[in-house]
Amino acid sequence: PLLHRFYWDQDNVCILNTADNVASLIVSNLTSLPIGEVQCLRIISCFGMQVDIDLLELLEVFKLAPQGGFEPYRRNLCGQGIIEVVSTLVVFTHDLIQEQVYESIPLKERQQLHCEIGIFLGSKTSLDASSEHKPIDAAMDQIYLSDASDKEETYIYASSLVAIATSQINNAGPEFFSDRAQHFRFASWNFRAGKHAADHSSFRAALHYYKNGIAFLSHDLWLEDTYELCLKLYEGAAFSSSALGENSLVSMYANDIINNVNLEDSLVAQSLLIGSLSVLGKYKESVARGITVLRQLKFDIPATQTPTVVMQTLERTEREASMYNFSQIANNQNRGDTKTRKILKLVESIAAACYQIA
Repeated sequence: PLLHRFYWDQDNVCILNTADNVASLIVSNLTSLPIGEVQCLRIISCFGMQVDIDLLELLEVFKLAPQGGFEPYRRNLCGQGIIEVVSTLVVFTHDLIQEQVYESIPLKERQQLHCEIGIFLGSKTSLDASSEHKPIDAAMDQIYLSDASDKEETYIYASSLVAIATSQINNAGPEFFSDRAQHFRFASWNFRAGKHAADHSSFRAALHYYKNGIAFLSHDLWLEDTYELCLKLYEGAAFSSSALGENSLVSMYANDIINNVNLEDSLVAQSLLIGSLSVLGKYKESVARGITVLRQLKFDIPATQTPTVVMQTLERTEREASMYNFSQIANNQNRGDTKTRKILKLVESIAAACYQIA
């Protein structure tokens, strides 16, 4: 006070986030940056507020990367307070800066940049390779919580690249691609990314990818050559919605399946829909729907349950069950053909609703 001035704690000031007025000043000077630094910022901004340094190193061979790579420009940009390095990440110092850099890219150019980044990163994965996928009805028994810490590091890296590459394509948007084959290709990418996310219980992310996959096929849904992929995407969306407790979405996706496929192909959707009805407390409706489906599958279910019918059914069930021990019965749902497993899952959903009624 005697010197008529404030004393600032410089250590605390240094760790403060970039203030809005400082960020605005930086934004106003972005147009005067050298073209190499602008290119560097534009590519980083396509990943959002931050990007992994390893990913930038992977992009060093990318044809749109600044000449000489990212490192020289990154140092200069850090010195100007535009970006900073936090652990293994390159981070914009303020969201206003990232927003300005990203919005300054003309729309068509931005979509092209997302497209080329996505295709380049996708080429480093198995996204375009044909492979077998675990069916959704098998995944229904394997919901678990995991941070993936027990997985191989290489698998985690590949899985991350799948997600990042697919997200870049999604940011370009289906409307950017006019070729029908590309729509099918990137719908498949979204299915793969959705499966990766669901396998690690990231159901919100999985649902996002499944929705985008459906959007890529929006003009070609349920055609002969897209039928199988549509079924996988819609089953994945219904399953992820169920895991998230989004019952209205379960109903929407499940009914879309039921209205467009044959009875056998609709069994997974039927199970999810019955489960959703039970979650809503509509147990009698769940049971009624399940019995209707079983009758359509030619199962003999009497219209009225007399004491005699009940006793005969219990005796028959006891005879069948006595042929197996508990472990065999518990593991039985993983045996048999695909149709049998789907029917067992359907019966399990019906039984759960019956238990609630009882």
